[in-house]
Amino acid sequence: MIVALSPPPEHGWIHVIAVRALVHRTSAVVAALLMFGLVGYLIRTLLDPGPLKKIVLWIDEIILVLLLLYFAWGLVWELVSFL
Repeated sequence: MIVALSPPPEHGWIHVIAVRALVHRTSAVVAALLMFGLVGYLIRTLLDPGPLKKIVLWIDEIILVLLLLYFAWGLVWELVSFL
């Protein structure tokens, strides 16, 4: 098998580069969701109830939403560049 460093040619109606970009972004989103879910679970179980717990959970949620917006913007930008 020969491995080429250049992008593979398009195979009919399948745009291989666009599929690679989509898979890359999707795996990053899944990893971010898993990590932030784990952090949220640890915060809920380890911190005592109080204002600090609420503040940390809000910061966790805000960062997660911003990260998802960043991934969505990158995906849209990357897919639009293929058009």
